[in-house]
Amino acid sequence: MTSTTGQKSVRRCSVNIFKAVTFRDRWADVHETCLIRRTITCRRRPSDPWFDDECRRAKRSVRRLKRASSRASRAATAAPSPVTIADAAAVAASWTTERRAYRDLRRQKRESMSMKLALNIPWVWGHNF
Repeated sequence: MTSTTGQKSVRRCSVNIFKAVTFRDRWADVHETCLIRRTITCRRRPSDPWFDDECRRAKRSVRRLKRASSRASRAATAAPSPVTIADAAAVAASWTTERRAYRDLRRQKRESMSMKLALNIPWVWGHNF
């Protein structure tokens, strides 16, 4: 709505702020009553004693290579692509090699820790074998 006062034109807008606030409050009430609330408990489980920083770095490296491998294979199958299928295969092969090395490292750490525990059990129980 435009009205002219002696010097210049003034535009008047009528916005009902009360209705906007009421609608927002009602929407929040309806939203809260319609949704089912769930309580989720996340328990942090401590890492195994053998899973040290070296294992964490190896796992991070494997995940990084897996993402790179996925990106390379998607890029190789795209229509105009600078990445060739041979490049994607090379990245996938490096990911496989790194994953195998990570699994070997994990197995080695786990076995060495279980061996240490097995050697300490008779001492803890007071037996001399």
